[in-house]
Amino acid sequence: MDGTALGTLLLGVGAVITAAITFVGKRGENQLAARAGDSARALQLLDQVQEERDGLRVLLQQRDERITDLLQDRLTDQLLITRYRVRLIELGEDVDP
Repeated sequence: MDGTALGTLLLGVGAVITAAITFVGKRGENQLAARAGDSARALQLLDQVQEERDGLRVLLQQRDERITDLLQDRLTDQLLITRYRVRLIELGEDVDP
């Protein structure tokens, strides 16, 4: 085997090795890009969940305020009913609870 044949053979082997390295490198690059895309989607979903959570907290606060208002109204109504019952008793009416 002369030098030209050996050089050609080494050039061919080098080309095959280069192609293999390029293939493996491209697969790694594609996986990295896919993971980066997954990470971006995960961050978007996390942001969306956090926004929904914040919205639900606002709704929960509004609900709690509404419950407090209704309980206050109930207490006021019970007090008024009690006053009316006392007044009826003072007027001589029989009040059945």
